[in-house]
Amino acid sequence: MEKIILQDKLVVFLILLVSFAAIFSSATFYALSPRASQPLMAMGIYSRTGLLGYTVPATNSSVTSGDRLNWTLSVTNDMGSAQFVMIIARMANSTFPSSNSSTPSTFPEIVAPERFVGDGETSNIGFNCGCRRQTGRNNRR
Repeated sequence: MEKIILQDKLVVFLILLVSFAAIFSSATFYALSPRASQPLMAMGIYSRTGLLGYTVPATNSSVTSGDRLNWTLSVTNDMGSAQFVMIIARMANSTFPSSNSSTPSTFPEIVAPERFVGDGETSNIGFNCGCRRQTGRNNRR
């Protein structure tokens, strides 16, 4: 009888030992594993009011002669090393054809800032521009 009780205690002890070993080894593996990540570069366009803008066609924004535009381009680098960034900002009206991956843009260049952005850093590039005269098809802008 005593032998059976001792065997039962041994079985319970081994089950608990294996269970705790599995739990602690899983927790250790999770704590020591590197986090999943993917290199990326991100850019945001902010208006003069500080709101994040977007460049979807038909945003119904219009610029008239004499208007001053204040923009901030925010570039975030998470590529694993410092990156050289050159951004070309252009402005045109809706009568110009859009550029794509096979057709370069013919829009006038406003500004082309260049800088290095360190890994894990965000660089804010501000610029001001103004519309001096209306040009383009049908003389609209």
